[in-house]
Amino acid sequence: MLRELEKRWVNHKIMAEECLKREKDRVAHYLHSSSEPKLLEVFVQKVIELHDKYLAYVNDCFQNHTLFYKALKEAFEVVELLAYISDKDLFAEFYRKKLARRLLFDKSANDDHERCILTKLKQQYGGQFTSKMEGMVNHF
Repeated sequence: MLRELEKRWVNHKIMAEECLKREKDRVAHYLHSSSEPKLLEVFVQKVIELHDKYLAYVNDCFQNHTLFYKALKEAFEVVELLAYISDKDLFAEFYRKKLARRLLFDKSANDDHERCILTKLKQQYGGQFTSKMEGMVNHF
């Protein structure tokens, strides 16, 4: 049964990626190029807010159970989302702000989770991309 669920999850992920690509192509024809940065800003903000909302559910309602935590982690692979965002610096700015809030208000799932995401981002985009965020995590 788990294999079937995993297979369905992979298929759903592929369909979601295809849907996002089609939607981006569709709106590219009638949106002015100057509106793209603002739309990306709103998109990034909404995705991060959605992640924070579900992270709170995992922490508060499911006592940070590993199964729910893993499902959330896979659902919100930040590195995969970057493929849809042309301005990685814009993403870094929003992620850095949200990271600061999580660290200051002790809302982070745990330091290992933050470090894991930063490691993936560092592997993908280099140390300069994550240096400020790594400093924030190490400081706390």
